[in-house]
Amino acid sequence: MGTITQRKNKKGGIKYTAQIRLKRAGKIVYQEAQSFDRNQIAQAWLKRRETSSTIPKCSSTSISETQPSLSRFNALMKLTLGFLCRTSHEAAYS
Repeated sequence: MGTITQRKNKKGGIKYTAQIRLKRAGKIVYQEAQSFDRNQIAQAWLKRRETSSTIPKCSSTSISETQPSLSRFNALMKLTLGFLCRTSHEAAYS
């Protein structure tokens, strides 16, 4: 889940950046990063943060499970829009 990257700072020293990034449906929903002087400290931080309860857990709900509610929502929207269009059309010609 986490990534550690090595980079040089302005003074020529080496810094390690630990990064956690969660994606759902191709979009980033959570992101956190921290820089450290030593790689071992960065690894320990990643382990501690990955087991922390403050990071949102991935849902086990799949898209197919949410599909029926989406189709009900779409049907309701079509009915509502049809009613609104019919009402505005009748109001224009009365």
